Amino acid sequence: MGNISVSLPSDGDTIDVADYNTPITTIVNEFNGNMDNSNLSASAAIAGSKLADSAITTAKVADSAITPAKMLGVDLFAVTTAQSGTSPTAGSGQFYMIAASVTGTFASNALDINFPTAFPNGLSTVVITNGDNNTGEGISVNNGSTSKTGFRAQCGTNGSKRVNYIAIGF
Repeated sequence: MGNISVSLPSDGDTIDVADYNTPITTIVNEFNGNMDNSNLSASAAIAGSKLADSAITTAKVADSAITPAKMLGVDLFAVTTAQSGTSPTAGSGQFYMIAASVTGTFASNALDINFPTAFPNGLSTVVITNGDNNTGEGISVNNGSTSKTGFRAQCGTNGSKRVNYIAIGF
């Protein structure tokens, strides 16, 4: 609903109960669950539980409002505007970063790793390390195996291993 507009009796009018009940009913109905954006001041302090899902835009999130604790479990966590003339651009002007740790079984000295979220346009780089610190075994990205959906890790032996990686794409 929009703004409330009611007609009230004027001085000298003959009135009955409906002349007051009708406008009051209009006002009560508006306030009991039918408020919308046109009824609210820009300075209204509305509780988050009263807002529709996806109603908060990035522009409305205060700097430093999202703490590291709130980011636990978020795979796609950095979106930054690229500087003019720097890679990656691909028309979007933004890049994305995924940091993750996965455990898998290497077979034929290789393990295919899929990103939890594909990059919209492409992958710029992947940096990987062996997540099993006690082995000392090197793990690398197989040349030519990268895509916006994942990459192939390779190492000298087969078996279960942890791979930590940071992927940057656009």
